[in-house]
Amino acid sequence: MSRRLGDIVNGSSSLAFISNLTSLSKLDLSFNNITGQIPQSLLNLGNLQFLFLGNNSFTGRLPDVISSSLQTIDFSYNQLIGSLPSWVTQNNLKLFTPTVRNGVPKRRSKAGAIAGILIGALVLGLVVIFGIFLLVKKRRTTAQQKELYNLVGRPDVFSYAELKLATNNFSSQNILGEGGYGPVYKGKLPDGRVIAVKQLSQSSHQGKSEFVTEVETISVVQHRNNSLSLDWAMRFEIILGIARGLTYLHEESSVRIVHRDIKASNVLLDTDLTPKISDFGLAKLYDESQTHGYVAPEYAMRGRLTEKADIFAFGVVMLEIVAGRPNTDNSLEEGKIYLFEWLWSLYEKAQALGIVDPNLNEFNKVEAFRVICVALLCTQGSPHQRPPMSKVVAMLTGEAEVAQVVMKPSYINEWLLRGGIFGNQSYSGFTSSDFSTNIESKHLTQSATITGAGHG
Repeated sequence: MSRRLGDIVNGSSSLAFISNLTSLSKLDLSFNNITGQIPQSLLNLGNLQFLFLGNNSFTGRLPDVISSSLQTIDFSYNQLIGSLPSWVTQNNLKLFTPTVRNGVPKRRSKAGAIAGILIGALVLGLVVIFGIFLLVKKRRTTAQQKELYNLVGRPDVFSYAELKLATNNFSSQNILGEGGYGPVYKGKLPDGRVIAVKQLSQSSHQGKSEFVTEVETISVVQHRNNSLSLDWAMRFEIILGIARGLTYLHEESSVRIVHRDIKASNVLLDTDLTPKISDFGLAKLYDESQTHGYVAPEYAMRGRLTEKADIFAFGVVMLEIVAGRPNTDNSLEEGKIYLFEWLWSLYEKAQALGIVDPNLNEFNKVEAFRVICVALLCTQGSPHQRPPMSKVVAMLTGEAEVAQVVMKPSYINEWLLRGGIFGNQSYSGFTSSDFSTNIESKHLTQSATITGAGHG
């Protein structure tokens, strides 16, 4: 016979009557909130085999003696104390009580369970969000790197630590200048290469797209050890593009701008070979003993700086493009080392086209002669004799007549008399590369010589 005593509420009923139920084989008193000590009489029932007293509020010690008929006893989740009696080691007995003092978690707190679930969900959510953030960041970084690596010229990519080391922790002593987007620092890489590093300021509005565009513009015009094979038509368009750019700076911009550093290495070519006048503040990287650009006589002697100095320098650049060589080339025979000296000797013999790049098998002779004459006008000794850039453009395009050049500039004669040196400036010694290009933040000027056969 088995019993489950459901009439015991809050432990108020006495368990003494159970001792009279001698025929019981199974007794389940669990989950009744019964208090007090476990009666010895319960464990003395002669026929009782299964006794379940778990999840109550029994206190005190376990009885010292039990009936030999008991096979299974459950004392778990009560408030019992003391050590276990010897009968717990009987081989035929199954005892459910991990410890004698095991507490009464009969009514688990719902609030605690809910709090545990919420905390677990919150932690899981944070882990998921953090994982998504890392994934997005990684993909964005990968996309940015691909965007840089896919640029023409494959620019070098340096880590922030490398740039920090190269610039001596962005020392103020290494600042070359500061533009609208932030300061530019001089740096030196471990392999000895000198670089310029642009650091975006917090107030800068330049974003990723602007940065990539700038890097792309610089990269496409810089290919180390590459030669540009340009025909005459390409060269003429480059000359005309530079002239229009200077016209804008001098005459069309709301503020007149004197570039002061017009030279071949400061003219960048994009993928369409469209010229872009540039100045990345790299001139300060060179030794002060070297010249920066082609210096007009009035600027060299008296420090007088106007837009006419840019026009003079542009005249030199035009001749370099036509001749496909730098202003000075010591590898040539003596009479051709200095481009101006050689040109004037040919011009006075009506052989000005002799300076045209010999690699141009075909070219427009009328156009080439017009460019040479405009270049001679632009390099006149007196700034008042040099035409404004708008007039230069008109003469190059044939919209205006090219004034006749009748006299060799006085600085040429004085320079020849002094063995090629005019004052402190060597007009023959401006060693600008053959129509070279420039790159910022990666490498300084590298040469890209104009070569190739042209078309008429």
